[in-house]
Amino acid sequence: MFRRKLEALKYHQSDIDIKDEMTWRNFVVWLEDQKIRLYKIEDRQPLRNYISGDWPKVFQQYLKDLQCPVNSQDRLAACEWLLAHAVRLDYGEDVEKYRAVTGEGVARQNSASDDPFQNVNVHSPDFKAGLTSVCQLLKIPQHYDQVTTLEAVSILIQERLAQDGSKQELQEIRPWMRPAESFVSYTWRNSVTYRPGSMKQS
Repeated sequence: MFRRKLEALKYHQSDIDIKDEMTWRNFVVWLEDQKIRLYKIEDRQPLRNYISGDWPKVFQQYLKDLQCPVNSQDRLAACEWLLAHAVRLDYGEDVEKYRAVTGEGVARQNSASDDPFQNVNVHSPDFKAGLTSVCQLLKIPQHYDQVTTLEAVSILIQERLAQDGSKQELQEIRPWMRPAESFVSYTWRNSVTYRPGSMKQS
């Protein structure tokens, strides 16, 4: 239930049983000692004394000191609030590091990692010769843009695999292939070979 927040806080377990009294009390102590640190070390002793019969009152006061709006009897809500508060404090300590990770930067990184052609030199003679050979083998026309041709080759191969029983659904083809689909569709319908400066009817 709390797995993601616990992992973010680097807790030693992936989940906790808050219904177990001792587990719950120990966890609250861990949060205060390791993450929240509201009290000075010497002032944490009443909270650390989790076997005391007065611990529920101590915990109630602890939530009040934290200005937590949740009732101490609502253990689930209290746990959620304490975890969220601890995560916010953890983030605040490293705010400059996280601030540098912008949405635009993450988007660029994800986009680059999703593109298998990003490290291919499409202008090299070897690449052009190899791509021409593949197109001849597959009997498909070449687009003036090498990357579009390569994407078209990928689409055709996956379609043929699907026809051969591999069940590679077309909707699973990566989004970077989509721009090539219109070119493939057009050239197959019109049986043309499209190269820079010319369009030759087959």
